[in-house]
Amino acid sequence: LGRIDSDRIKAQMRRWQDSVLDLTKSNPLIGLNRSRVAKFLVIEPDANALFSMFVIDEKRLRMPFVRKLTSHPQQSLLVMPNEDADFVIEHGDITLDAKPVDLMRRLRRIHNNARTTIEERGVTTLYLTFGALQWKDDLLGESVSPLWMVPCEFESTELVNENETPPLRI
Repeated sequence: LGRIDSDRIKAQMRRWQDSVLDLTKSNPLIGLNRSRVAKFLVIEPDANALFSMFVIDEKRLRMPFVRKLTSHPQQSLLVMPNEDADFVIEHGDITLDAKPVDLMRRLRRIHNNARTTIEERGVTTLYLTFGALQWKDDLLGESVSPLWMVPCEFESTELVNENETPPLRI
């Protein structure tokens, strides 16, 4: 048996670590505040109640549902229509911090991205996070990282037309 080269082992471990962990600014787990992924702030229920319902009781939660209103009277061509006035939010078990059009777009994006990654890669990328750590690094700057991540999935329960968000459950 030869001498153990600890420097060589440490170097190999570092290469493996670098190839497994994404320590760049683009990793949403390191910087939620910099991430381009769609995300929401849950307004209601509070974190304790949400954790109890979703994690402990394993309850399926109804997401808000965005529905397009029927047509409005003809507006002046000089006035830009208010997109949010054309939609209404039907609240579910969770209230999210978003306006109707933004809610509709982000829910659809989250639903499509989550479904695609499961179908194509077999990987869950949708998480409900509890708590966040704010920290600062000389290289990364100001960062917000999730503390506890619970995997979840959207479940569509009925067919909808293109002007509605899917009635999703988490």
